[in-house]
Amino acid sequence: MAIYNVFLTFLSLVTSTSIKQITNEDFDNTMRDSITTNESALKYLLHDKLIENPTFILDKLFFFKTPELVDTFKESDISTLNIFEEQMNNYINAMHIPLTWNEDTINYIDCGDIDDINNLKDSIIDMSQAIMSYYKELPAEDNVILHVDLSGGPRTAIMLMIAIIRLVAFQGIQIGSILYANMNNKNRDEILVYEGNSIYNIYDMITGFAEFNQFGSVDTLKAYVNTLEKPDKQVETLLVKMSDFSEAIRLSSRGLFQLSMEDIHQTLTDIESTKNASQLMSTTSHKNFEIEALKMMSPTIQNNYNIVLN
Repeated sequence: MAIYNVFLTFLSLVTSTSIKQITNEDFDNTMRDSITTNESALKYLLHDKLIENPTFILDKLFFFKTPELVDTFKESDISTLNIFEEQMNNYINAMHIPLTWNEDTINYIDCGDIDDINNLKDSIIDMSQAIMSYYKELPAEDNVILHVDLSGGPRTAIMLMIAIIRLVAFQGIQIGSILYANMNNKNRDEILVYEGNSIYNIYDMITGFAEFNQFGSVDTLKAYVNTLEKPDKQVETLLVKMSDFSEAIRLSSRGLFQLSMEDIHQTLTDIESTKNASQLMSTTSHKNFEIEALKMMSPTIQNNYNIVLN
């Protein structure tokens, strides 16, 4: 079984060709120079993954581009697209990265009027189909991992990109790194690249609770909890009780169904009772996201199954 890595981003229009510095501490000092946020995120991905695995390569790259990207600057024959491609080729060559920048590897998908919602929806389909076309060319036993940079494009781009991620993930593509590069508001000559997988994974948590509420399924919730570095004990306990409930449905056992629902009800009640304690946290501490989210969703979950408990 082979693994193929692909990359997706929405290219931004360059408004300044001044050199910025990528400020991530683990980045190679000799290669910090950057012009665009898109460029910074892609450089960071290649740098980070090659440290993690020296054999890492990007097999295919997908870019959204708008007509403005090929417009040349005043008194120049250079465009935003020219700058991005030159910067990336310089980096690839300097770092001896095995990536050939040609039409076999690079796939540009045109996105026209970004103010037209229907056009953006067409673009979601066009890009998703392009990615899935590549996926379907590969042997069925192989895996494709999609890495995404959410930095570029119009303000609606993130919604567009998330829709594409969800659509292709549903069809079997694995999701790798979710990146976002941002200029320092206090110093516009600095760019910091963030990893946003923990934020993206929240979608799976919410989807997981919706699936449980509708169908009694815990598969998506289990996958989400597995992404947590240190899951809260109450969250783990609740997941066990939900798994018991799911098993009771599979076995069509009324007795187990009743018992497991009572256990879930009690666990959710225990979580709710921690509300006052959590409010006493230091103002410098972060909230326990899963617990606080569960407190908000608990009434909906319990109301849905009240008929079992009454």
